[in-house]
Amino acid sequence: MKKILVTLLLISIQAFSQPGDLDTSFADNGIFELNTFKEAIHITTDPQENIICTAVTESDEYAVLKLTPNGEVDTNFGNNGSVFFDHIIKKTLTLSTGKILVLGRNSLNGDYFATVTMLNSDGSINNTFGINGTFSEIIVDSSDYSKVLELFEYENGYLIACRELFNGSIFIKLLPNGTLDTAYGNNGKFIIPSNYSPDNVSDFTIDANNNVYSCGYRPGYEHHGFLITKINAQGELDSNFGDNGNVFINVSGDNNWANSIKIFENSLYIIGQGSSSEGSSWLSISKLNAENGDLETSFGSYGDGIIYLDGSGSLGGGNDFLIQENGKLILSGTTDLNFGQIKRTKIFRVNEDGTLNYRNVFDFYYTYFSLAFHQGTDAFLAAGRTYYYPSNLLISKFNVGSLGVEDITGGNTIKIYPNPTKKYFEIESKHKITKVELYNVLGEKIHTFKNTQHFDVSRFASGLYVVKLESENSVVSKKLVIK
Repeated sequence: MKKILVTLLLISIQAFSQPGDLDTSFADNGIFELNTFKEAIHITTDPQENIICTAVTESDEYAVLKLTPNGEVDTNFGNNGSVFFDHIIKKTLTLSTGKILVLGRNSLNGDYFATVTMLNSDGSINNTFGINGTFSEIIVDSSDYSKVLELFEYENGYLIACRELFNGSIFIKLLPNGTLDTAYGNNGKFIIPSNYSPDNVSDFTIDANNNVYSCGYRPGYEHHGFLITKINAQGELDSNFGDNGNVFINVSGDNNWANSIKIFENSLYIIGQGSSSEGSSWLSISKLNAENGDLETSFGSYGDGIIYLDGSGSLGGGNDFLIQENGKLILSGTTDLNFGQIKRTKIFRVNEDGTLNYRNVFDFYYTYFSLAFHQGTDAFLAAGRTYYYPSNLLISKFNVGSLGVEDITGGNTIKIYPNPTKKYFEIESKHKITKVELYNVLGEKIHTFKNTQHFDVSRFASGLYVVKLESENSVVSKKLVIK
């Protein structure tokens, strides 16, 4: 009987979805794949946790898709789940009302326009917005190098962030009704000249005080470091940030570019990709103080505020990342095995201090372009495409967990025993333990232990638990099986 019980416990441990694993309750064992589109561009969710995705077909037709929370096409949205556009679309912004703003770019007579279209929750056009449901404003005259990148809710309206290779960063302000806010900048636009703006801007983010940050190359130093720019709410470069509003980050390698920037509390995080002339590649994460632009030297182990993940083969990942409420970062990458003959997908979680929380390597290879939390911050969606040609649209759902089971930092210096146990466990540690907590498999805290030598668990039901242990210099989570 005891042998059978132990066997069942081992099976339950294997079946339990660890942080970083696919959520098999979503779509088809955690993966939604659609062959009518070649890739997903951007993903977000609405207030009901429905999934909103921009996508493109093999013939370069663009559409917005809507899925139910469990990963099925919502056939009540648009035409059997999709709404097609006659121009390029980039991202969506879902509003608290359930309405959807769709950011795009259109062209007419050689000029290029930023567009924002408002959809109702059923995919129909909301004609009260802009002109017949769409706002349209010229970016730069006659330039196919102009790109739309972001759409924010901003000061009782919306802000479009664009970039143009030769003219720098361009911001366009909308009123809530979809008309140009002429009180902003110069008749509704604010332009940062290219000599003050990162080349080939890749991403923007905004803080609670309406400061806008952008990341890209340093002008004249393409692929050799990142340039971060801060614009204050008055539409001016913030002279207190770095060198008159600009910060240059010198990262390792011969070819580097910044993919994504986000703010958490008072820190900026920039995810980049890099490679060397010898062929190795990696992901980098830089952490800056959002007020003055200084690199936070406590981040990572080298005292420079930069960490590198997987020194070989992560090129192709790091297009987007997420920050949990506890400050942990989530991102995806790829890896090459057997000299590039085998490719694999990775999911990383990084602690707030830059140490690696966990890394999962999967038996599939997908490229993810956009990530979004789903049903809280303990699970996330990753949207992109399959690797093979012709590629298919792909959306995966991963469990993250509020705790990293078997955290890497400190994990080998702290032990709990006996495990499995019926009555109690003890702790062996080189460091003083300051707090011990017990969590269930849903990540819910169910007990805080008093500081003692024996930790009594006899009153808890049999099953798998997580013990969170805090010491003077680390936080570690350990699996515990109670018989």
